[in-house]
Amino acid sequence: MNKPFVFPGDDMNDSEDMLSIGEMAKLCRIPVKTLRYFDKTGTAKPAYVDPSTQYRYYSKTQLPFIIILKELRAKGFSLADIRKFSEIVELDETVAFIDEKMGRIDRQIDKLQQVKQQCVLWKDYLQPLYNIQYDNILVKHIPARTVVFVRYRSKCDAFAVNVRAAEHTHIIHDHGLYQNGPLMAVFHDDLRCFNPEDADIEVCMETSTNPGSHSFVREIPAGLYASVIHAGRAETLTTEVYPVLYRWITDNNYQVTGPVIQLYLWYAPMGQIPENIIYEIQVQVKK
Repeated sequence: MNKPFVFPGDDMNDSEDMLSIGEMAKLCRIPVKTLRYFDKTGTAKPAYVDPSTQYRYYSKTQLPFIIILKELRAKGFSLADIRKFSEIVELDETVAFIDEKMGRIDRQIDKLQQVKQQCVLWKDYLQPLYNIQYDNILVKHIPARTVVFVRYRSKCDAFAVNVRAAEHTHIIHDHGLYQNGPLMAVFHDDLRCFNPEDADIEVCMETSTNPGSHSFVREIPAGLYASVIHAGRAETLTTEVYPVLYRWITDNNYQVTGPVIQLYLWYAPMGQIPENIIYEIQVQVKK
């Protein structure tokens, strides 16, 4: 244990066994302020503090401990870990301490791998946005999607959607799930006679779990979807996009078989510039 050194009286000959804070810092190649911080946190207290000057002195026997402390900090050990390590006196306690730390590191690695996978997924669906053709309608097959959802009736506006999106964030985090795609709004009303004051809306996020694993998880079925990508304010969707899309579906001998799905592919910065939002509108259809 890192016990404080005490001078036997005021005999200055004892000072031969001591190092000033500057000397200890130089030997350990760490800043003086770091030693002061270790003292303040109780991680490595000086052996002696001059009562008149408050200057710190360290016993030469403390040198190995402070060097080990420096190495542990460089390897990511917390001060709490180091204080616990400093109290170990038995070999088996040291092994148990290392095993515990390795277990925590493994869990951190798993967490970082999941975060990295989340970033890969984000990049995968953002990358194609560099070469997209806006307002070009096409029909494509989309595989089944597992989503976390919240369905509600309310006034249809950006704030209401964002409130539900915040609920999703809490649900996903609380249950250890990960978002695999962009935010989606599913409009269960027919948008050709849509009442924005009382809308049946489902806010979804694609996630990494099995359908039916939770009450708030379901599957959006696979199928053919008429799709169009549009950039601009939300108001332009109802005035410029939806009428054209529904007319195109009819003119090309398709029938609407499902609700409109509105994907928020990209918004920056954080949705505060409405003109910069990129949407994909998907409507399930059949011949």
